[in-house]
Amino acid sequence: MNAHSDSISQIAWDPTDENRFATASMDKTLKLWDARTFNKAVQTLNTDALISVAWNVDATKIAVSTRVFI
Repeated sequence: MNAHSDSISQIAWDPTDENRFATASMDKTLKLWDARTFNKAVQTLNTDALISVAWNVDATKIAVSTRVFI
């Protein structure tokens, strides 16, 4: 299992595939998931800070917003 180590701030479903979604977490990672694969992220991206995530219309890109805490 490779779940987030902190709370999830947002979940965004892939608009082209009902089994795929992305999660943004306060642990500063973006994880891509396949709902058919129980508790195992397909890919993980580490960031400096991560708040939200959104797919574009054809699911070829993912936009993330970050916030740096000072």
